[in-house]
Amino acid sequence: MKASERIKAQKVVDKIQAGNFDENDIDNLFMRLRAYSAGHLVFREAADFVAHNDARDRGLLNESLENIYLSFKYFLEYAMPDAQALNVSNPIPIYIKKLMKYQVDKCKPEYLREKFNVTPEKLRSRIDTFFKDDKKSQTTQLQLFKLGKDGFAPFQYLVSFIVSYPAFTGDQLLDDLLAVLRLNALSFDEQAIVAQKPIILLCVMLLMHEARFVLAHGATAECRVAVEEAVINKDTPHEQAGPEAGLIQVKGTVTLLRPNGSPLQVSYPIFQSGLSAVDYCDASLFDVGFNPETPELNTLRLDLAGDLFLSVDGKLGRA
Repeated sequence: MKASERIKAQKVVDKIQAGNFDENDIDNLFMRLRAYSAGHLVFREAADFVAHNDARDRGLLNESLENIYLSFKYFLEYAMPDAQALNVSNPIPIYIKKLMKYQVDKCKPEYLREKFNVTPEKLRSRIDTFFKDDKKSQTTQLQLFKLGKDGFAPFQYLVSFIVSYPAFTGDQLLDDLLAVLRLNALSFDEQAIVAQKPIILLCVMLLMHEARFVLAHGATAECRVAVEEAVINKDTPHEQAGPEAGLIQVKGTVTLLRPNGSPLQVSYPIFQSGLSAVDYCDASLFDVGFNPETPELNTLRLDLAGDLFLSVDGKLGRA
């Protein structure tokens, strides 16, 4: 990193740890350090949202969304009660091979060793070795003659489950940020940066809000800032509301077509901030609502529709 660039970055770091910053400063810092993040993938993912605000076709969030898309695509085509059976003695769609490789990352290494006597790294290698691709037809052929006893069992397991995890969390993002600051020899007080974690995370979530993604087969997905639980008791003071008030997250949504042509939307938390909505959402985002489960109580309903921004007091607000 050039000395002149480090000086510019240091000025931004000084503003952040002093608590005198906004989303433009976060954009500035992530963009300035993007090329110097050296393998810190979570930091690079956030920085890429500054660099590319068009539809994303790569990165951690894209991979997570594509994994879910391919999992449900396989389920609809081969695992539904009235679906066709998957015949591995014939060429199969190449996306199934890609799905298997994504699914390896969802498996516990100790389970793979105990159940199949294989490590995640070895299983990925077997997927590449035992399947021969035909890019022209977009199919892949399992080389059955290469399989030993129970050799197909691990592959079968990889397509037998659907599970979703956040691509990363607020803690992982902050850890990466601190690591990149150290890597580039920037001067900072770690505790002062950690104290600004909520605002930093809100700024990054706003970068992700309404982002669009291009997945395999031309499928699309999007992300939006959301909450785990949008309805809270109006009579409960905000500081006492607790987890039921909802945690701010970024929710990813993929859209598929069922065999009958009707759309199926699948949503899940793709980024978890750990921030309480009652603490970090502006009062203007809460509307008096009616909760049919507790009709005797007044409730507040959090509405995050529309354009969002960071308010002057460090909360999510509506533009």
